[in-house]
Amino acid sequence: MTHNVPKVCSFNICIAQVACGDDHTVFVSSPNDGGFVYSMGSNVDCKLGLGDSELRSTNVPTLVNGICNIVKVGAGNAHTVALGADGVAYSWGQSFYGALGLNSGATALH
Repeated sequence: MTHNVPKVCSFNICIAQVACGDDHTVFVSSPNDGGFVYSMGSNVDCKLGLGDSELRSTNVPTLVNGICNIVKVGAGNAHTVALGADGVAYSWGQSFYGALGLNSGATALH
């Protein structure tokens, strides 16, 4: 489905920051709401970070478990990264050309 004019996205979550990949979106709740990461869209290459490789996609914001106090997120074609308030970086999805900053081609949340 395509929308040719802006629509209000209401998720009952106070959103502090948003990032979009080719076919997925991630956002961070405000620090007052815990700095949690939510993702939606295509889960090809596990780029949503939901821990379920069988899930093909979701059209509602879904909590990325295991991380909080996140201040920024970024999304690429097949991966996502998040930066914690403590300076720790997390990455998940496909590590094409080392995109996850890991020394392997693994697909995982780190």
